[in-house]
Amino acid sequence: MICLSVMAFSPFGEPFCNREKTKFCSTPLEKVPKSELQYFNLTAPDNGTLFILLSMFIAFGYVLAASASDAMVVEYAQREPVAIRGRIQTAIYTVRELTGILAYLVTAFGLNGPNYAGSFSFALSPNAPYGICLVPCVLVVLSTVFLLVEKKTEPSSFILWWGTFWESLQSRVTWQICLFRFVSNVFHGVRTTAGLPVSTYWAGVEPLNDSLSSIIGSLMFAGILVVVGKWGLNWNWRWTITAGTLGMIIIDGFVVYMTIWDVVRNQWFFTGIALADNIPHGIRFIVSTYVAVEIADKGNEGAIYGLVSTVNNLAGPFASIFYKYINSYFKVSQNDVKSDTLEVRWAVAYVYMISYGFKVASLFWLFLLPPQKAEVQALKARGGKSKVAGALLIVIFLFCVSFAVSSNIMTIFPSTKCYRIAGGNGVLDPKTGKCPVK
Repeated sequence: MICLSVMAFSPFGEPFCNREKTKFCSTPLEKVPKSELQYFNLTAPDNGTLFILLSMFIAFGYVLAASASDAMVVEYAQREPVAIRGRIQTAIYTVRELTGILAYLVTAFGLNGPNYAGSFSFALSPNAPYGICLVPCVLVVLSTVFLLVEKKTEPSSFILWWGTFWESLQSRVTWQICLFRFVSNVFHGVRTTAGLPVSTYWAGVEPLNDSLSSIIGSLMFAGILVVVGKWGLNWNWRWTITAGTLGMIIIDGFVVYMTIWDVVRNQWFFTGIALADNIPHGIRFIVSTYVAVEIADKGNEGAIYGLVSTVNNLAGPFASIFYKYINSYFKVSQNDVKSDTLEVRWAVAYVYMISYGFKVASLFWLFLLPPQKAEVQALKARGGKSKVAGALLIVIFLFCVSFAVSSNIMTIFPSTKCYRIAGGNGVLDPKTGKCPVK
């Protein structure tokens, strides 16, 4: 709440290009007339450091709250009969997805003005969404204090808790599931930096359209969660994830390549057909959460569920570092996409091919994932334990956290953001040997 308050009242600075005063925002920078450059704030990307750092603290607070709530979810889910285990999780994620629609409504109708590349004549200031986010935070605090019922119990000692947690870390089922979640999601998370420029400059997607499609997508996502919770609790996880992944690639690839080669460049086509992505994505998401409930033990529900979730979330930054490094060798920057040359189209096509190739490769690791609940319990009972594997899991986890945080912090500061590991182009100032600072 403190961080949100600071961001709600801190000056945001001028936009990179003031669309209210110039019509050259979609023009490559080198082709913009000198008389129009006064409406460009070239230092805008460097002005977000405060907001990024405060957002990191907000994310940290969110994770703390989510870990505690996840422990409750696991505790309740493990009390469900095996035949219907997973319905509580499904219900919770469905509610989360539906309430997230409120955030999209703010973007749709509040951030659709000229400077957001929208069609409305009015818009909220960039600070307004942070102020709006304060409202649910206050409600959560009040509901936690006055509505949540928690019976007091004797706290367990840290040594006793760590002993139980260490036993779980040594278990084959724990480190095997963590390995699958990390490696598979690193491969599946390889995207492209060309996504936003293609959406903005080639498909012409406005914030209103983007938000409305996100709202409809959330409804579809929530709907497929309900379907899986009702009829798919006993589906084979391997085949379900395979079908979901291939479905995403086919749908997304069709839309993207039709846009790249200027067959159809329409914002409704770009966002409308891509909505079907939410069906396979929802299947893949909810199935992957069922596993964590099966491997958690009493007393360390939050720690195990949090570990598996964090390992999954760490895959995102690693994949981001990887694909940003690869994409830095292709002409797919925002300025390149504006030029819309044949060379740029091929470059964008190549990076999407690489992305889809890695998503297919993510399926090769499915042999690490047990196909259903019974197999998870069997692996948990007869998989054995390994102190070496448990220690490696801790070391690799700490390394991944440190590396991901460091590389992402490098993207914030002007002196390091040009490094390829931070997603830059790798071009250094010949005089200083550091990133060029404008």
